[in-house]
Amino acid sequence: MKKNIFALSTFLLFLSLFYYGCNNDRLLSISGNVTLDGKPLPEGIIMFLPSGTEGNSASTTITNGKYSVRVSPGKMVIRILAERPYTEEEIKKLRANPMYNNDPMFQPEKMKKQYLPQKYNEKSLLNEEIHGNNKSLNFNLECSEEL
Repeated sequence: MKKNIFALSTFLLFLSLFYYGCNNDRLLSISGNVTLDGKPLPEGIIMFLPSGTEGNSASTTITNGKYSVRVSPGKMVIRILAERPYTEEEIKKLRANPMYNNDPMFQPEKMKKQYLPQKYNEKSLLNEEIHGNNKSLNFNLECSEEL
């Protein structure tokens, strides 16, 4: 009898913790569009990083300018990354650098270049307050570089 009560109470404790965890994750569903110079960003990554000590970071892919992610509420810094292959001209410039020209491991043909300005990623100026009213967040990026 004691085994059954212990097993039942353990099961109920586990079930209540599971239920509590699943229903109180506080994550909010956010989706939106990312455009670059008025056109959907072909592909990339969007990251939501807490600007303080509260909340969790989240990231997802951007495909044809669209993304969807679950994010903790709070103040977030948003970073958006997009890469493309190096052009032939860029590869020539890289190979002309004495630091790389004799390195057999240096293969810029297989590398990709971050082409969005740093103000959208490494030194992001994109900040948002995530709360229950945010269902959609759109980002209209501008870049003067030819792709």
